[in-house]
Amino acid sequence: MDLSVDIARLIIRYRLSNRVNYDEWLRLFRRGLGVTSLTLPNQPVIVVDDYVQFIMNIARFNSLILLGPLMPTPIDLLVLISSGKLGVDYLAKAVNYVITYIGDYVVMSRDLTEAFMHLINDRGYINLVMSTGLPIIT
Repeated sequence: MDLSVDIARLIIRYRLSNRVNYDEWLRLFRRGLGVTSLTLPNQPVIVVDDYVQFIMNIARFNSLILLGPLMPTPIDLLVLISSGKLGVDYLAKAVNYVITYIGDYVVMSRDLTEAFMHLINDRGYINLVMSTGLPIIT
C-alpha cells in the first residue's frame, strides 16, 4: 500500500511539474520491492501469472501453464532495474511508461486486464521491452 501511494505521489508530482527525478524512482523501488525467490511445490505443473517471478524463478521448469500473455509491465521493469537484473540505462523509459501505465491506462480502464491490454497494444512499449532482450510470451 505504501509503495502504491509513493508511486501515485511521484506521478502527481510529474503531472504538476513536468519533471522526473529518476534517482527518486530508483530509490523507491530499491526500498519498496525486492525480487524474492519462491519455494515451489513439488507438483508436475506450475501455474504462472507474474512476470518477474517467471523470469527469476520459474522459467527453468518444463511443465508450466501461463495465464494470458506474459510481458513485463513498466513496474516489472523498474523491479528488474532496481535489483540489477536489467541495466539502469532503461530507467528513464521505464519510469516514463510507469507514468503512462498507471496515470493513463490503469486510471482510465475498467480493470487491470483492460489496462494491460492497452499496454500490450502500445507499439512504443513493445519496442522498449524487445530492446531489453526480455522474453515476451504470447
